[in-house]
Amino acid sequence: MFSKYVENVDERVDNVLALEIIPLLIEFLECYHDNLLQAGSTQHTQALVAGDVTQHLIKVLTTSTNIEVQTQIIWALGNIAGDGAVFRDIILSAGVIEPLLYILTHYDKYDYMAVRITVWATANMCRGCRCSDPSWSLKQTQSVIDAGALTILTSSFLTTKNLTLRRDACLAVSNVAAGTYKQVNAVLTEPNLIESIVALLWDSDMKVVKEACWVLSNSTSPNSSQILANEYADKLASAGIVEALIMTWNNSSVNEIVKEKVRALLERWFCGYLPRNNQSSGEIEEDIASIEERVSRLTIMGGVF
Repeated sequence: MFSKYVENVDERVDNVLALEIIPLLIEFLECYHDNLLQAGSTQHTQALVAGDVTQHLIKVLTTSTNIEVQTQIIWALGNIAGDGAVFRDIILSAGVIEPLLYILTHYDKYDYMAVRITVWATANMCRGCRCSDPSWSLKQTQSVIDAGALTILTSSFLTTKNLTLRRDACLAVSNVAAGTYKQVNAVLTEPNLIESIVALLWDSDMKVVKEACWVLSNSTSPNSSQILANEYADKLASAGIVEALIMTWNNSSVNEIVKEKVRALLERWFCGYLPRNNQSSGEIEEDIASIEERVSRLTIMGGVF
């Protein structure tokens, strides 16, 4: 099978591309719904995009009734999107988000692998970028929000029992929360979303906990509006964020990366309560009830109690 031949082997991909058979592969794709998995280097992605593969992939994605074919196409598009903001812009402009969200909305009609790859690909569609024009990635993320992705992810995947789906859904929300004031506002105002994220701090999987910490950190970072953060302080507190953060801090399974993220969140939101002296035991001695008593006077990011 062609995809097995090229998978993760750059030299072989170069050899195949040198044959200049991309137009033929597109013809096969549209006529016979052959699988095409993009998994090479950025140069290989450029060659595929230059050959107008993405539009044909999306066309087959929306017309094919073969779930295996759809899964392979989404995998290819997710890989292409993950290779950079330029490629994401091309894919999103071609209309990829609508068929992705259709699958997520009707997930009960698809097998697990199709849903898993679709959630992952959706997260890839709203990744940031370090390009000279960051407005590209902000525009891309906004298009994902406008299509209703946050609502679908919140209602069906942030609270699912499946670990991988929870993790990738949380990653998608984290990517969105790293955006503009408007995009952070979308995260904080989406019904049940922030409550679901706080609940994920209690998750048994540390990768999920890490992503949940990133969502909360991005949503209330110095780059976000202080007014916006303060506006939703009560909502965060009502969701149980105080208890969840302290529980995470005291969890022996939490690695240092997550622990430092939790410390930063606690110091930001409850300035002055987290002990700054040496703590050999790593325990936070402040009584939770005492902290909650001050929530009504909470000022996020350097607040005074």
